[in-house]
Amino acid sequence: MALGLMAGAWGQTPAPGDHTGTLEWGGRTRSYIVHVPPGEARRPRAAVLVFHGGGGNARQAARMSGMNAVADREGFLAVYPNGTGRLGKWLLTWNSGYCCGYALRNRVDDVGFVRALIGELIRRYGADPDRIYATGMSNGGMMAHRLAAELSDLLAGAAPVAGSIGGKANAKAPDYVIPRPGRPVPVLILHGKKDRHLRYEGGEPVITLTPGRVDLPVRAAVEFWVKNNGCAPEPVREWAVEGHVERESYRGCRDGADVVLYTLIHGGHVWPGSKRPRLWTNDPCRKFPASETIWEFFEAHSRRPGKR
Repeated sequence: MALGLMAGAWGQTPAPGDHTGTLEWGGRTRSYIVHVPPGEARRPRAAVLVFHGGGGNARQAARMSGMNAVADREGFLAVYPNGTGRLGKWLLTWNSGYCCGYALRNRVDDVGFVRALIGELIRRYGADPDRIYATGMSNGGMMAHRLAAELSDLLAGAAPVAGSIGGKANAKAPDYVIPRPGRPVPVLILHGKKDRHLRYEGGEPVITLTPGRVDLPVRAAVEFWVKNNGCAPEPVREWAVEGHVERESYRGCRDGADVVLYTLIHGGHVWPGSKRPRLWTNDPCRKFPASETIWEFFEAHSRRPGKR
């Protein structure tokens, strides 16, 4: 039945351009934007979900990441979900498990929302069930980690940007780490060493809208995914951009679920390569195109090894 729905959907994909959608979940009306690339869909399309940072929204995520341009060139769906907040479309957050804001305080079921959204993408937009991916920035990067764990049955890969895998909401809160996934999940991590909002070495942020929060270090995320995916513990280290971006590649992973860490030596709390960083962040590393790099990683992985 699911395959029949999928086949019928991708043959009637909505017209190219941006489409705003809503769905009811958890007693709330949730919203999202789907960017459909030009050209005829000759088969189900891959879908990349891009999660905005805390205080952002779907349109801001599209501008920041520039993912639409990559989607148009490569032929995948670029999807921008909206978090929740008290001000409608503004100052939205995600419940990553220990952060942030409205979504955390109100225990919003964002994992359930994304599961429902993926179903919509398959039925209405012709998304390929074996090639659905999650990425995001900051609070959205935290969410990408959580989704990779809790939706490992649906996601073919994740790419958190400047987002921690867990920590403490405040000094009195319990430690939070995402649950162990049900299967290996390919993960690419991007993080700047000079990030003051989510520090590379972990701990309390230097700049934050959530005082008292403590984040786990980037290394904790790498170790989590390397162990989960059964990768060789020693990575291959090399420069992605000489003197600016170091790449660690962990290989020999189960089901080809690679783990890759990109460290921006001089990078701050940014989406690398973005032409529109947030006003309060460091300038992005213009020499490193994050969105293109993320898509290349996603394109090489599917829930069915060998399918691209």
